Amino acid sequence: MRIGIITIHNSTNYGASLQAWALYKFLVDCGFDCEVIDLHRPVHDDYIFSKRFADYHGMCKEAQRFHLKKFIRTHIIKKKEPAGVAAREAKFTAFNGKIRLSRPYRSIDDLYAEPPAYDVYVTGSDQVWNPTQPFCIEPYFLTFVKDGNARKISYASSIGIESLTEREQADFKRWLGGYDVISVREAEGKALLEKLISKEVAQVADPTFLLGASYWQSIAKRPNVDGAYILCFKLYAGNHLVEYAAEIARRSGRKVIVLPEGKPVDGCEIVYDAGPEDYLGYIANADMLISDSFHANVFGILLGTKNQWAYISPDNKRGSRIVSLFKTFGLSDHFIRPNLSTAYSELDAAGKDLAGIGATVETVTLSARNFLLEALRS
Repeated sequence: MRIGIITIHNSTNYGASLQAWALYKFLVDCGFDCEVIDLHRPVHDDYIFSKRFADYHGMCKEAQRFHLKKFIRTHIIKKKEPAGVAAREAKFTAFNGKIRLSRPYRSIDDLYAEPPAYDVYVTGSDQVWNPTQPFCIEPYFLTFVKDGNARKISYASSIGIESLTEREQADFKRWLGGYDVISVREAEGKALLEKLISKEVAQVADPTFLLGASYWQSIAKRPNVDGAYILCFKLYAGNHLVEYAAEIARRSGRKVIVLPEGKPVDGCEIVYDAGPEDYLGYIANADMLISDSFHANVFGILLGTKNQWAYISPDNKRGSRIVSLFKTFGLSDHFIRPNLSTAYSELDAAGKDLAGIGATVETVTLSARNFLLEALRS
């Protein structure tokens, strides 16, 4: 059985990179002939923009401006990146390079003109169905597949937001019609799609759970840090989450490690050169994790971080996925208040039930594996 996966891949985002690897590696380990469809996105330098395939909200234009600014910054102003950024990017290149790819598709038009042929097509996870993405999401519904006999499934695909416009609903309903099996990552996504289509929609775990906790523990690189530390990993919250973590550290007597970037704050060490395995190691060995990232919190669960706290800022429209995740693992009381008023004493008093969470991880992993294998073989 030849399987082609389409997902967000070849990324320097820790979560995107690791979830793509997880789905690919699990299928390869199960004996399938598998590769990831190498569809480039606007973030890639060689991407060719399409008039036919535009994103919903004009975000591709933002990506074009990003490339122009990057070119000016790098080649005209010649602004230097912080020490370590190049090393981090090299580590990502090496890690992402372990995935076997199809031939490259530099444009969506190219993919639709000459799509790759497989027995089964799998839409992978991450926010591939989020209409606010800065790229056209239609290909991630497998509408480019020409073979009417090929099987089409989705595994843990994420919408990432809680509502869709009328136009988006109409498109989703049409695009989902060709699927044999549909599964999503969040309860909110399941509820949204079940209102649009008559097919059953399953809710399954992020693909990182497919490999199990022991695998991630085996590849996590222990950081060279003396003493206990708080890890702050922020994506959306701006530097105020770093400042909050620094204040918690001062009250606790610990240091703060910040990934992947931030503005310097007294008492914080910003680590720019961490690759995917380093990222896992920083999470696994942290005394406390403070993060607004979905995947950082996933790995806090998988790697048995002693204490972890999620933050959803008031302007973060993608926070429901963390709410759903924490509900599954009994961590619904591990959210920092939106105004960042949660005191250190509250954080320190509420440790994690590592044994209970570990048992739930095993159950979730087994269920995820069984669902995917049954979807592929039925």
